[in-house]
Amino acid sequence: MAANQKLVKICFNVKRKEGLSEEEFHRYWSNDHIKLLRTVEPFKKYIVKYSQFHVDTSMGQGVPKIEGIDGIAQFWVKSVEDLFALVTSEEYLTIVKPDEEKFVKTNEMAGVFGYDEDQWVQP
Repeated sequence: MAANQKLVKICFNVKRKEGLSEEEFHRYWSNDHIKLLRTVEPFKKYIVKYSQFHVDTSMGQGVPKIEGIDGIAQFWVKSVEDLFALVTSEEYLTIVKPDEEKFVKTNEMAGVFGYDEDQWVQP
């Protein structure tokens, strides 16, 4: 990848499946789901960076909040095609997707595509 090439960033809102507490959801996503992802070859091949943003409802008192999401899954890829190659791969469809359905309302996930533009990083 060229030094000046921007990575594509995809952010998906994540809502926990009914019946799971916030604690159960965050623990599963942080521990079990990521262990599974790390075993999937297309994930390792196509995803440059993956990050989980965990909503903490005890923070930010008095600030208006986006209701109804428990986290944001963030993916950085070299191209949108790389993301589609992952999510259409047999391993994703037979291993990852069924696991997501254990703890996420997958039918309510929505995403945005773009790129990061760092404007300030503390030296």
